[in-house]
Amino acid sequence: MIWTNQQQEQCITNEQRSLENNFRLIMTRFAILSRAYISSVLTGLGDPSAIALKLFNLPSNMKFNIETAFGRTVGDEIIRLLSVNLIYLQNLVNAVSSNDTGLANENIKSLYQNTDYLAKYLSQINPYWNENQWKVLLYNYNKDLIDDIESQKVMGFNNDLDIFDKLLLDALEIGKYFADGIGQYVSAPKK
Repeated sequence: MIWTNQQQEQCITNEQRSLENNFRLIMTRFAILSRAYISSVLTGLGDPSAIALKLFNLPSNMKFNIETAFGRTVGDEIIRLLSVNLIYLQNLVNAVSSNDTGLANENIKSLYQNTDYLAKYLSQINPYWNENQWKVLLYNYNKDLIDDIESQKVMGFNNDLDIFDKLLLDALEIGKYFADGIGQYVSAPKK
């Protein structure tokens, strides 16, 4: 039994492992920089603009791997959708900071609508990705981001650390699912 598991693990190529590590790292950076942006805006400490710039550069770090698998047009659309999610996050944090509940709720709704579109789009371009699985992963991430915003707004730091742990785990799962789907897609026999 152990030998079988080791044999199965050996089927993962160095390229697949590298792809997984790359996507997991990028998604972890999304979580860390999102949290840094949230903290900076809500506390007034640091430079939210500098953090936002780094955050908005992250989707382009995925571009090479996405374009290699699916082409430039698909890569551009995925990058655009991820960037739109970041805009909604930025607008949400700013609305919460200024106590504008109506605008915050609008941005939460828009964030989830864009997430639905992203999940659908990803499942349409790759048969190894499932729309419902993407929704589960992305909804969990969004929920934990929103919980983190709310927790930081009320200075609930003990709870905030638990939420951030969940956010990091969400990011790692998303990165793995991204990489696994791309790996399966590029290694599948072409018709």
